[in-house]
Amino acid sequence: MIHEIFPRRHRGHWLFDDPRLGIVDEEFVYGMDTILDILCAKKRKLSRGIHLAFSDEPLPNSLRLDWRNEDAGGDWYIANEIQITGWCCSTLRKYFPEGAPKELYLKVSFLRADESWESRLSSLQAQGS
Repeated sequence: MIHEIFPRRHRGHWLFDDPRLGIVDEEFVYGMDTILDILCAKKRKLSRGIHLAFSDEPLPNSLRLDWRNEDAGGDWYIANEIQITGWCCSTLRKYFPEGAPKELYLKVSFLRADESWESRLSSLQAQGS
């Protein structure tokens, strides 16, 4: 299944909300923030945020992360293509209740100049109702 969130930069940190799951200001940490930085490195200004699709099935033009191990209630992954590890906290299991996937695929796209992460999140929320 493909999941969608809209991370944004706030005071130097990557955060996201997903009111459908009760998630507010969840931060990407321990390498996942660096992976997002690399995925966004050659792109335009990020003040509006990004669209992040993620799945346990391959996505076109995505970055594959391979599961390494469980630790501190979360899961470590490695992006072999860029040789960086990142930790996903237990929030990942809200999207994958059967357990952390062995492979995780990330695909970033950028919001248009006339979009904001708040408007995209509201639109996604309305579709889910």
